[in-house]
Amino acid sequence: MFDPDVTPAEKWAVYTTHPVLHKVIGNLSSVVNDSLGYNDMLELIDHKHNINITTINHINTIAQKKTLSAMKVFQRASTVKLLQGWAPTFASLCCQG
Repeated sequence: MFDPDVTPAEKWAVYTTHPVLHKVIGNLSSVVNDSLGYNDMLELIDHKHNINITTINHINTIAQKKTLSAMKVFQRASTVKLLQGWAPTFASLCCQG
């Protein structure tokens, strides 16, 4: 049986099963990233899209969110489609034949 070993001063505790069952006592985001295979995901992104960790860390997601949220819905949808390569531009339609 698992003994939670939560101290009386703790109102709650977080546990993870990766790599073994243990109480999280350090940086929670680091533990979550490790548990979700963050390093494997980074390798896949680097291999598939040629985007390394340095580039990922320099993406200003807060500014992107502010910019996109200030747009009207149809503008935001079109912008995201263009950024992701989903919009049927002349170049993408030529590639599709």
